[in-house]
Amino acid sequence: MLTSRASLFPGILTGAALVLAIASSARATSVPDMDLRALVDGSPSIVHGSVISTRCRWNEDRSLIVTDVRVRVMDAIRGGGVSEIEFTQPGGVVGKLVVEVPGASAFRSGDEAVFFLAPDAWGRLCLNGLSRGCFAVLPDPVTGQKTVRGLPLEGMTAAGWIGAAGPPGAAMGSVPLHRFLGDLRILVEDAVRGGGRK
Repeated sequence: MLTSRASLFPGILTGAALVLAIASSARATSVPDMDLRALVDGSPSIVHGSVISTRCRWNEDRSLIVTDVRVRVMDAIRGGGVSEIEFTQPGGVVGKLVVEVPGASAFRSGDEAVFFLAPDAWGRLCLNGLSRGCFAVLPDPVTGQKTVRGLPLEGMTAAGWIGAAGPPGAAMGSVPLHRFLGDLRILVEDAVRGGGRK
């Protein structure tokens, strides 16, 4: 959803017109339904990392506000040994204009997650499947152990959870980070053996 702080002030019709022009692009965004195997297959870069910074800006043709997210890589599961990586996603704040895109995640400095990244039509890295391509890493409230959140509860067995897609709005669970990353490495190796890129 797109809102404009500029349109709250009388006499600023240009901001309101711009809001209407951008809103149609934001509404057209949809989040594809995919399981982890599909995410791995479609993501040439998969990293566990923490957000260093975010920067909002207009895209090249000034049709949409986007956010560049810079991440410190803690573990590169796929895509080579890099210390930092940057991806771009739709939405953000520039001046008095706010663009909120359904299905896009918002990030703050220090957020830790596992990111599934793929190039867009211009070659820039983006989250594969918008919010589907990002799994938050949070401490377990009891043990303090790092866990990955956002996994469908259905199929959360030792070997079976990774293929569960789960319907939109399904209850979400968590698994230990080390297990999640280990299973991802198995899926990456499967993808490589199947003809994909490591």
